[in-house]
Amino acid sequence: MSENNLVSFIIPAFNAAETIGACLESIKRVDYPKDSLEIIVVDNGSKDDTLDIVGRFTSNIFIDNAATIAKLRNIGAKNANGGFLIFLDSDCTIPADWVDNALGHFKDNSVGLIGAKTYMLPDDANWIDRIWKMHLNRAKSKESVKWIISRAIMVKKDIFLSIGGFNESLITCEDVEFGYRMQKQYKIIADERLAPLHLEAQKDIFEFFKKESWRGEDSLRVGLKHLNEPKEVLTIAVLFYYLLSLLLLLPAIFIAIITKNAIYPLMISFGVVLPLLLISFSACIREKSLAYFWKFFIIYSVYIIARIAAMFK
Repeated sequence: MSENNLVSFIIPAFNAAETIGACLESIKRVDYPKDSLEIIVVDNGSKDDTLDIVGRFTSNIFIDNAATIAKLRNIGAKNANGGFLIFLDSDCTIPADWVDNALGHFKDNSVGLIGAKTYMLPDDANWIDRIWKMHLNRAKSKESVKWIISRAIMVKKDIFLSIGGFNESLITCEDVEFGYRMQKQYKIIADERLAPLHLEAQKDIFEFFKKESWRGEDSLRVGLKHLNEPKEVLTIAVLFYYLLSLLLLLPAIFIAIITKNAIYPLMISFGVVLPLLLISFSACIREKSLAYFWKFFIIYSVYIIARIAAMFK
């Protein structure tokens, strides 16, 4: 078996007992020679039954209690024997044809990274997950992109190592930063056939806020490092626009109480709400239904507040 034919699955995990069994079972079911598959799990110090479950599938287990998720993935890559690396989150499963569909893209030597811009949901997913997935579904069925969500991605090992792997100093947004470095030399392809099934649901809107504030911890840092990317400039501008608006709103309310003139807080509030109303309406037009309007509005509002909160972590 040549190294180029061997595919290494690398799964970072932390207290993933509820989902990692299904994740590993899905790997076992892929339509690819079993002697050409390698499974590596890199654990972040799980306290539940994660390691017991993993032990039933593979002996390739590495543990680092203090590592960032970027470092966990790099540890897996360093110890992988395959010529192709698949980074798969422990709360995701993949369809049987995932590997073959991904490998097909690498017939083009200019391609460096493969994955999907979105993901699939279980039948019992709540409205929060469904609305957020509608937001992500803006992506085309297959397109060249500048970065890709790292829930389920494939990359050639030699390319991965040549660009330095994931940035281990980042707590979050390591997939964005990795993509920006990758797309300078290679194509990144998003293919909806490679969308994994995401098993871990958001329990409520407060959990959505918590996760998005965590995901946004290094968003500003990555954005400032890549100001040559128009999307990052826009993201930073939007965050500071809302931050400034919210900071101005409090003194405006105080002045309104003293002067008994509410014009300034009303103007600021209008400036805060109007963009959210417009993007919510735009999302409804895309989905061809106004029934989702207020759900989009809630999700986008909470997302903005969460990302502003992340700036202060």
